[in-house]
Parts: sequence; C-alpha cells; structure tokens
Amino acid sequence: MTNIDRRAMLSALGVATMTRLFPGLPVADDSKPALAPALVAPGGNRYKYAVELASKAAPCKVTTADSGGAFCAFENVTPPKQGPPLHLHHREDEWFYVATGQFIFEIDGKRTEFGQGGSVFAPRGLSHRWANSGTENAVLVVTLVPGGFETFFDDVTQAMAKIGQVPYEDLKSIYARHGMDLLGPKIFD
Repeated sequence: MTNIDRRAMLSALGVATMTRLFPGLPVADDSKPALAPALVAPGGNRYKYAVELASKAAPCKVTTADSGGAFCAFENVTPPKQGPPLHLHHREDEWFYVATGQFIFEIDGKRTEFGQGGSVFAPRGLSHRWANSGTENAVLVVTLVPGGFETFFDDVTQAMAKIGQVPYEDLKSIYARHGMDLLGPKIFD
C-alpha cells in the first residue's frame, strides 16, 4: 500500500471541494510572476517625488505599484533628535527596523529604545511617534501596509519646500488627507 501524507491529502481534498462548491474562485497561475522585481541600488529611490528633499530624507525602496498595493517601504534617513510628531494611522500598520543608530519609539504611550537590529510593529489605531536619539544621522527602515504612503511624504516635503516650517494646522490637514490624526508634538519638542 502507498504511504500517503494525511495532511496533504486533506488539504488537497479541501481545495478540490472548495473549488467545486465555488466555481468562480480564482485559480493561481504559477507559470509567471504577477509582479516584477523591484531593484534599488544603495542611495536609490523608486518613487518620483515632486521635491528632491523627499528622495533624500525618505527614499522609497518598494513602491505601492511595485507590491501591487500590498505595501510600501522606505529608508528614513533621520537627523539627530528628529522624528514625526505623535500621530495615529487609520489605514496603515507600520513596521520599523533600525538599520543604523539609536531610536526611541513611543506606541500607545509606552516608550522603548532600540539600536541597530531593533524591530517595532505599530498597528493602525494606536498613537505613536519615534525619534533618532543619537548624535548623528541614523537610518530607520519603515514598511507600511497597505501601500499608498508615498504621497504623504510627497505632500509634506512640497509644503516644506514652499514655506519652510509647516504651520501646525496645515500639517494637521496634510495628515488628515492621508488618513491620520495629528495628536501632539515630536518626542524632542
């Protein structure tokens, strides 16, 4: 008698049964990839920002288009004692990875500090902010799920290019247009 893996058999039967019950279900076509690879050289950026400042401060490594809308990823080059003000995302979950330097993270009122290799997940609906706590520029890799966040960095840097320091009410409006609430100051303000 042939030795059959019970889990594999049940899984196959389950898929076959579901396919027969719901004939409209899409069937995966593994013959070709749905998306193309996204390759970015060090220092590179894949999103066409309107202002060069954005491609230097937050180069986009994987665009929303690259991922089919699933996510976008950035390399935030953060000056000492800088980071975003306290805010809350209504649409995106956010994952941070400390590539270089030291960062303070505050999520839902709780603070922690990590150096290189530290990882933090900030789910949508929780207030958060972060800052480079070191004395030199530091790099934070940021991934947002779902994608679409490139336009936020574009809008903020365009406003900065026009008027310099963006007034709080104008910044609050930009955050709101991108599905976020601006709730308070930066960590080092």
